[in-house]
Amino acid sequence: MGGLSYRWAVIAIKPGRISTAAAYISDPSDGMGVNGLTLNKPRVLHVVAGRGLPVYFANAIRSVRAAAPVDRVLVIDNATPSLEFRREIIRIVEQDEKMDLILRPENELQNRKVGGLYEAYRLGFAYAIERGFHLLHLIQSDAQLLWWDDDLVERAVEIFDNHPACVNISTMLLPRDRRLGDELLRMPSADRLIYLRGYGLTDTGLYHLDRWRKHGFDFGPSEGVHGKHYRDLGFEVIYHPWPTVAPIPWPTVIRSGVQRGTEVATGKPFLLKPMSRADAWHMKAAMTEVWLEEFCIPWGWVCPTPMWVTGSCATGTLGGMA
Repeated sequence: MGGLSYRWAVIAIKPGRISTAAAYISDPSDGMGVNGLTLNKPRVLHVVAGRGLPVYFANAIRSVRAAAPVDRVLVIDNATPSLEFRREIIRIVEQDEKMDLILRPENELQNRKVGGLYEAYRLGFAYAIERGFHLLHLIQSDAQLLWWDDDLVERAVEIFDNHPACVNISTMLLPRDRRLGDELLRMPSADRLIYLRGYGLTDTGLYHLDRWRKHGFDFGPSEGVHGKHYRDLGFEVIYHPWPTVAPIPWPTVIRSGVQRGTEVATGKPFLLKPMSRADAWHMKAAMTEVWLEEFCIPWGWVCPTPMWVTGSCATGTLGGMA
């Protein structure tokens, strides 16, 4: 994490307490070091990072708290221009004893697609490592956490233990058109997991923080660049067999700091229907790959297919009202 600067960020902790991120991050809250994943229950920090898109951003934050009610959460706002929305985020954090917030005053347009989001990510990793977390779960603000439980974390620990070249496990549900082939390959190991060809690091998912620190991981100018860099060094990205995160269909996006499209708003608690315990059980019991179209259901709004017009085009049958 060499060269990391904290000068941009202000972090809202609890009512009446606002300090610079540098002062807050450099003061660990407990004495637990980052010593691998030897604990029975590793400490997980969920990080929700984004800029603008207040409906999607708030939906992502609420989904994490609903799915993981006892876990620590860090929200990083990457210089959203709406002061009203920033006040709303502060209100949410001040009412949650297990949630903190970093407010960045500037979004450097270093990357047309994500702007200065990698600077925001670096603050999240520094925060987690200083506090002795073992795993960081990174979620972008235009996605939703559908479910979470201890079994999922235990399975992730098993994957990390069995695959020492893995620092990043993807938790994203994949659409059916991302079938095994040139991009997704099955590992020759006994667990027959799927890995992403050509990438040793992606922009979302679970990260093994001890390995991140030990190997000096960092984000480059784009996912393609740092993905290839770490793959060339021998690292691998493995897909969790029980994925938990889904992107919002037909996403509104930010490009070069400008919003493209209109956010969806519904009368439901979330934009996607959260998965039930029964849904999660069926996923865990599946003998083959599970796909986004089987579990991602737009809640109270119409989603025509193909669903993902800015990436892969799913050909499932999720169009319609749920």
